[in-house]
Amino acid sequence: MAVTTPEQVAPGVDRESPVYWTTFPAASVQADWSDLAAAHRAVMRLFPTTLPGAAAERRATAGILFRVDNIGGVPTVLVQSCVPPESVPIEGRTMTVTGRGWENRNGDLIALRVAVNPVIRGKSQATPGGPKKDVTRGVVPPEGISAWLSGKLAGAVTDLEVVNHYRDTYRFGPKGAKRSLVIDTVDAIATVADAQLLDAMRREGLGRSKAYGCGLITARPAVRD
Repeated sequence: MAVTTPEQVAPGVDRESPVYWTTFPAASVQADWSDLAAAHRAVMRLFPTTLPGAAAERRATAGILFRVDNIGGVPTVLVQSCVPPESVPIEGRTMTVTGRGWENRNGDLIALRVAVNPVIRGKSQATPGGPKKDVTRGVVPPEGISAWLSGKLAGAVTDLEVVNHYRDTYRFGPKGAKRSLVIDTVDAIATVADAQLLDAMRREGLGRSKAYGCGLITARPAVRD
């Protein structure tokens, strides 16, 4: 069995760089946060246009991930990055997270939340004899989320238990060419098995559609009932 290493998980993100957390009420930015493309543009406007890399790679190169959470009844945008934002809404704040505020240890029990695009991927041949390509074969059914998430976090955590699970389907894009995207927000409790691998996964983000509010993993100490 192949062993996944932090370097394989996040080859483009500097694991020694600080992590920046930016939070602000969604209403403080003029954007339709239910439009995933508009949400992506609103988040990227927080950062310099001179981020390194090609235009399609700048989000990943800067380690930018985001999620919209309902905190105390207020839709709130959480942004994680490995570069500081250039501008923050007047009602928002940015902090540098280091040490205890970020790191986990092997054996720690943690409560984690992640928004994911839970798709099943596979290989197919476009033409006989042609190269195999990655394709989406379908969406994981709600009852399969626990096993799917456990597989995605395999090696980093063990004994994962889903506590809450919410599913939303979004349609976005230009009229006549709209696409659908399923996003599951999952709360779970798990035990840290490999803190270094979990760190790499948190910096890189989990799964696909990271530009549209998926992949951000938040974790805090927990107590299992």
